[in-house]
Amino acid sequence: MTRLVRTTCTLLVLAALNGGAQEHNVNQSANGPATVLAGTTHDLHWRLYRPGARAPERSEHSVSLTAPPGARVLGAEYEQIEEEAILAFRSNLPLSAVYARLDEQLREQGFASSEQITRSGALRGTYERGDENVELHVIRSHTETYHVILDLSGASATEAGVPYRPNSGTIVPERPYGPPLLVTYNSGLRWQFYRAGALGPVQPREDLVRLALPRAVNAVREPYLQEEADRVRLPFDTDLPVRQVFDHLAGQLTAQGFELASPSPSAEGNGVSARYTRDLVFVELRVQPQTTSAGGRFVATLDYRPSTR
Repeated sequence: MTRLVRTTCTLLVLAALNGGAQEHNVNQSANGPATVLAGTTHDLHWRLYRPGARAPERSEHSVSLTAPPGARVLGAEYEQIEEEAILAFRSNLPLSAVYARLDEQLREQGFASSEQITRSGALRGTYERGDENVELHVIRSHTETYHVILDLSGASATEAGVPYRPNSGTIVPERPYGPPLLVTYNSGLRWQFYRAGALGPVQPREDLVRLALPRAVNAVREPYLQEEADRVRLPFDTDLPVRQVFDHLAGQLTAQGFELASPSPSAEGNGVSARYTRDLVFVELRVQPQTTSAGGRFVATLDYRPSTR
């Protein structure tokens, strides 16, 4: 990860990212040298630990995760909008082994797994303990960098109106958009697709890409994944020019760190397409008239396996 841990909220930040892939410096505080990041969301206390931390005793309304042995921790952050605690580290362990260790940690704390989904370069599990629900996302990139994401948005709230309390008096903005309509994993990234018009300005995150059609279009059905083609399709109707819809989606990609890989967006019949890249990730964005019976006069597609040009 390359961004600094956010400190606009006074949460217990005990490690900061210092650019590139450098090891973090741990604040030797009363919270202990093994703690990377800690906080409270919906009255569920959580902690992220570096390798070698002794597992805490099982406690009601608390949850913790520890990086696997030998991992080199790169940093951690709390994403306020998504209500996610994120731990980044490098490890040569396979994805299945990293997930198994984290799954075991959650089970030892009384959580039971209700669902597990495997995708390209990622594993996701849903866990329940009484009225507390958390999701675990483990995403592995091409560079052996792992992002472990603890989604706390489903943790039970015993205090109405207090979604996240790192410190008394802190004001946290409300979630500006609803949950994603589709979540996919590819090329070491989590891709989230939202209802048309749901996204405002988007910020880059190393583990996540957000996309949504513009507000002026009528999304005739939810985005869906064609797994056999590694392609997401977003059918829609609109009176907007195709190029305007394309520029909207392309702008979201570039705002999140993607760069144009093809010489320039090219016309394909009545449509527009271009290839984009970020680090080792290549995708192809196309917006064109609909040629299938899936509904809608137009379709935007995102190919995770772009054609060569």
